[in-house]
Amino acid sequence: MEQLFNKLLDGAATERGAPLADPAVGTAAQLEYGGDWYGAKVVGRRGGKARVRYDGWGESHDEWVDVPSKRLRPASSDETLGEALQV
Repeated sequence: MEQLFNKLLDGAATERGAPLADPAVGTAAQLEYGGDWYGAKVVGRRGGKARVRYDGWGESHDEWVDVPSKRLRPASSDETLGEALQV
């Protein structure tokens, strides 16, 4: 039951576009650049910053972003509520 609750909370945060408060290295995310959102992954952490790599781009394009930041949000999920309820 706790896993279901956590999935629903994560989904609600994603739907609202809530910033990632404390993303771990390896976390899939979306990063805002120039008013558009791009797929990305957290590839490093240092203090209150996350190093983020855009999907399909090399490390020369990585950005260090303060966390939390309105520019960094969870990756969108295609999982529906019905799928989350299947245990």
